Amino acid sequence: MSINYNEDFRFLNNSMLQNELVLFVGAGASVGSGYLSWNDLVKDIQDKLGIKESAGNDNTIIPQLYYNSRGKKDYNELIKSLFYKPDAKPNDIHEALVKINPRYIITTNYDDLIEQVFNDNGIFLDVIEKDSDLPYSHTDHLLIKMHGGFKYDNYVLKEEDYLNYSRNFTLIENYIKALFARYTILFIGYSFNDPNTKQIFSWVRSILKEDQQRAYMINVSDEYDSQLFEYYKNMGINVLFAQSILGKNYSQEDYTQDTVCILNEIIVPRFHILSRINNVFKGYDAFNYISGEYIQTVFKQYFTCRCGLENDTLTFICNNEDEYSEASLYFDESNAEKNKSIQHSYPYIQNVFRKSSINTVILIRAYKTKAEDTFISFHISAHEKQDDFTPFEEFNYRDVKIKTIPYLNNTEENHLQKAYCYYFLKDYISCYDILRKAARIFLSTRQLELYLMTENNRIVVGNTLTNNPFVQITDLQRKRIKQEMSSIESYGLYANSFAITQNNKPVSELIDFKYIYKMLYRIIDNCKKVDKEAKTSYYFFAGTKAYDKIEYIISDLYKYMQYNYLFLDIYSETRCVYTLFIDSIFLSLSTKENKNDGLFGTSSNIVLEKLTRFDLMVIFRFLTYDEIKDITTKYGIERIAIEEECYTYVIAVVANLHNSILNKLIPQQDILVLAKLFHILKMVELSEERLDSLYELISVVLDQNVEPKVLKELNSFICKQYNDRNRTFQP
Repeated sequence: MSINYNEDFRFLNNSMLQNELVLFVGAGASVGSGYLSWNDLVKDIQDKLGIKESAGNDNTIIPQLYYNSRGKKDYNELIKSLFYKPDAKPNDIHEALVKINPRYIITTNYDDLIEQVFNDNGIFLDVIEKDSDLPYSHTDHLLIKMHGGFKYDNYVLKEEDYLNYSRNFTLIENYIKALFARYTILFIGYSFNDPNTKQIFSWVRSILKEDQQRAYMINVSDEYDSQLFEYYKNMGINVLFAQSILGKNYSQEDYTQDTVCILNEIIVPRFHILSRINNVFKGYDAFNYISGEYIQTVFKQYFTCRCGLENDTLTFICNNEDEYSEASLYFDESNAEKNKSIQHSYPYIQNVFRKSSINTVILIRAYKTKAEDTFISFHISAHEKQDDFTPFEEFNYRDVKIKTIPYLNNTEENHLQKAYCYYFLKDYISCYDILRKAARIFLSTRQLELYLMTENNRIVVGNTLTNNPFVQITDLQRKRIKQEMSSIESYGLYANSFAITQNNKPVSELIDFKYIYKMLYRIIDNCKKVDKEAKTSYYFFAGTKAYDKIEYIISDLYKYMQYNYLFLDIYSETRCVYTLFIDSIFLSLSTKENKNDGLFGTSSNIVLEKLTRFDLMVIFRFLTYDEIKDITTKYGIERIAIEEECYTYVIAVVANLHNSILNKLIPQQDILVLAKLFHILKMVELSEERLDSLYELISVVLDQNVEPKVLKELNSFICKQYNDRNRTFQP
């Protein structure tokens, strides 16, 4: 008799994708590496004692008898001789554990094969062998050796070890029981007569009774037995009988291979690939904006065809019909009813595209020859409406303080936005207090991604408050914030262990700062291409120009930071990304266009002609005055052109700064925005009308006691414009 396990494998795979699958690894997992099974181990000890028959049905008595007769020293030496094999290598079961890549692994084994295989694959495990190890765990991957190990000689093997377990491993026992209540448990390498199984299964049954998370056990040694199946099911454990599942592929002589086959059914389940992608994107729902690179990464992970991202277009290059059929299920609009049904079934895929800058998905059938059959194009409709950041971009401190903040109520969806407003106004105390409140709410409501984003911001603001001598706070406030900052690190790591999954890259790369470093590497690479294109003559250029690519990358970074209210701009690495971007833009602007007529036509280098509004906004908000001055000096720029929309933007910025100075709303350090603005404007050719509009606004600057650098650049701007027009200006 057999049973259908499809739903079990679907559930286990879903738990794996959500990183809610805990692996419980027993002695059977190490048999393929030369270690003894539990029964063989007891028989070996029994032979050494000269006992012909087992002392009852409890195999823990045999090690106890050896300890009683030989003492602690001989007992420890025996354990090491049986379990310490420095030359042993991980087997295929251990390799499968890496593919599952769980957050938690619990084992009753003493060997180090699990650590070996994870380290070989570049994943570091925090190993817990006694209670005092738990507070010092700092990674997302925890290996709990619940029965001790060689490091402390605290093995749990004999009868009195089991009887005294709750006293000797109090924290570990409670920690494991908490995991039982929260996660799905999969037992690997255990048999029904293993005493470890009896102890642990009793925990499973007693924790939450009928409300508990259901556990699973892989059994590779027994035939399917309906009575055993129902017995363990009543204990809260679904037994996966390998012989019943694998049928003719079952190998009774190779339990390791049988176990791997079952694990592969969990890793690569028998249901559609879109369901797996949908599960991954479900974890991205906390973000208001998703970088296109994260979307590309997920599709590359699950589709065999090549997947490329070029600015706002995601392209699949399929080499056969199977690849195309898989990819086109979601994106083929030729059958509107089917397309609508598919998107309804996997809503998080649609949501993540609408939260990105991707506008088009193209599927190319590389194996087709007719032009009309080679590709289809899918357009992303109804991108989510994002918040308006114009007041921040135009330095409208008055609107942010008087209009935006009062408009935002105290509901949890507004906390991050309100904190961002205070961050912009440099009111770091108000910002910090809102973030502290928001973190408590997000943690209590289990919105763990938002919790981590909030705490990440609070660390930024807290460091500013405690380390910046120019921020005015009391000693009592500084002391309180320092104490809270230290608790964020330990508490944040606790939440991190729940929220960061192997599939949720936006969260994990925000916390470990990989996202910014990836942006830095991409910018450096594209800066080189901007330089190359400016120095090379092309008769024909195909593809996207490097300065367009670099502008898209920076725009993507900016939207990711702004729409998710991430305070990443304070970091030097982030500012370096912006500085390199502007440097490459000015490199291209400063290079003279060089056209040459030749045999094959006219060749030309590729250079930028005008600055955009976005370029100016980046300069004004994210570069220092000295940085932009150094860049323009380096390239010897005396004249630059700007796009038409830049004039309106500049007038708005000057007007808002003028108003903020009059009403004393502008943070002192932001007054240098004027120095950057006039430094750029003195190189721009302005019409009489636009110049007059500016002159009406800047008179207030001359009446205020502002930064010398501002006055210096303002004077330089006036003189430059005067010389250009050969007329006198009376302020």
